[in-house]
Amino acid sequence: MSQNNFPETLHRMLSSRRSTERKLAAYLLSEPEKSAVMSAEELAEASGVSTASVSRMLRSAGMLCFAELRRELSELTGDLPDSSLPVSDAAAAMTTVCGVVKRSVESCRSTITAEQLDEAASILSRSSEVCIIGAGTSAVTAQYAFTKLFRLGLSCSFSSDGIIMKMKCALMRRGSTLIAVSSSGCTKVVTESAALAKKGGASVIALSDYRVSPLARCADLLLTTTTRTSPDPPDAELPLIQGQLTVIDMLYSLLSVRLGNEKFELTRNIVKPDKQL
Repeated sequence: MSQNNFPETLHRMLSSRRSTERKLAAYLLSEPEKSAVMSAEELAEASGVSTASVSRMLRSAGMLCFAELRRELSELTGDLPDSSLPVSDAAAAMTTVCGVVKRSVESCRSTITAEQLDEAASILSRSSEVCIIGAGTSAVTAQYAFTKLFRLGLSCSFSSDGIIMKMKCALMRRGSTLIAVSSSGCTKVVTESAALAKKGGASVIALSDYRVSPLARCADLLLTTTTRTSPDPPDAELPLIQGQLTVIDMLYSLLSVRLGNEKFELTRNIVKPDKQL
């Protein structure tokens, strides 16, 4: 099973007719780090099901053994990392990657509405501060968002360090906004940080690939950035942050009109290359 397919499988199990599968899926999504180091017996006890139910879940997920589950969980806790391209030459690499990027960007039209984008821009434009967090590959998107929004004059901060993001979110209060980025929607440090921010009264905007996840449940506004409908697409191993970056660019474009260009011009003058060099 590919690592992109595993989260999809867990999300489907949340709607399973079997209560034991729902319990297991919910526990694995909420506690992936703990589950990754558990034995089958420990997992069964922690999730409130029998060991036999764990075995049935493995078969239902298409896994051959419990070790495969632990491997998938270990990959999941670091979010969705980049993988090598499954192509053999430069021309094929160009064709494959360009195709993935195009589909990722175009999918935003079907996963996000203009109303959602407008709501996100409204929340951000009236925020006293904006904190942006992400781990693993999603940290790339989070830092990109910080750079774009900061240049518009928003009071922004960014963190990919688990302890720092938790402390920062614990201090957030009403009037501030957290942008939490997690492709899987179940990166534990991100979901825990989002919960802390929400507890303090902050608004939470989530960027994720899934509509059902621990992060989605915590969010005031969820922006889903890709569509994952194929169980095992040929490009499943390719990085999928292009959709996230596109959403950030959409927000940036909308906010630049609402907030004006004065502060952007000030920052552009600073980063403008010195013509004398």
